[in-house]
Amino acid sequence: MMVVRLVVALDLGTTYSGYAFSASSDPLTIVSNVWNSGSGQLMSSKSPTCVLLHNDMFHSFGYDAENKYVQVIDDEDRNDWRLFRRFKMVLHKQATVSRSTTTIADTRGDYMEAFPIFTMALEYLKKSALEHIKKQRGEVSMENVTFVITVPAIWDDNAKQFMREAATEAGIDTSKLKFALEPEAASIWCESHSAEASIALAGTGTRYMVVDLGGGTADISVHERNEDGTLRKYTELVVVIGVERMLMPSSLNCYKTCLVEKYCMHGREITKMIIWNS
Repeated sequence: MMVVRLVVALDLGTTYSGYAFSASSDPLTIVSNVWNSGSGQLMSSKSPTCVLLHNDMFHSFGYDAENKYVQVIDDEDRNDWRLFRRFKMVLHKQATVSRSTTTIADTRGDYMEAFPIFTMALEYLKKSALEHIKKQRGEVSMENVTFVITVPAIWDDNAKQFMREAATEAGIDTSKLKFALEPEAASIWCESHSAEASIALAGTGTRYMVVDLGGGTADISVHERNEDGTLRKYTELVVVIGVERMLMPSSLNCYKTCLVEKYCMHGREITKMIIWNS
């Protein structure tokens, strides 16, 4: 019997989150989930990054969390419910990050430790992905599953360690866990799914800008292709801004100008630009 090895990607985003998986033997045949909003009219491969607690215990995630919170917001026991959203970038904003000291606020402004919230979010995504795999492929041994979590390239080692510990707490074996830098993942995806991009970015010394437009951040980085095919990242700019402003051409030009000025300090010239709308 042929052993099927799977790669499961978990994307805990600033505003939206999701997962996808594929077999290592056929990596470009990718399966992702489709979530429905409460109205049932919106279908998306991402779900809001929201964690809802009831009496400080996990209740729900994503659209389910938002919809339930709306239902109970006017109830007498509303203070028993706590909704946390858009908490990812706390790992970048705070000067020191640790599982015991890093805190985040709920929608009412009350604080608690961030570590359990990150753990709950990752555990939900992990369980959802594994249930999806079971429905599609049947039982799969965890020995044959590798998890990849995407993280911003701008995160320092403390933030990455925090995420690693949260993933471990969520039940992911560290020997089966890998991190992927978001700009590099975007670059590789573009090369894999566009013959034109693959040719344009293949040459040694090719320099290009990756613009990752997420729901709450604009992550912009400059890469150069090394002789061995690997990527060298020169610099990166992360802008936290509302999506309605971030998608305006004037805003994008402003960010591009800032990064080009920083990049040109290396005496280099940008030759390509990739827009990645996540």
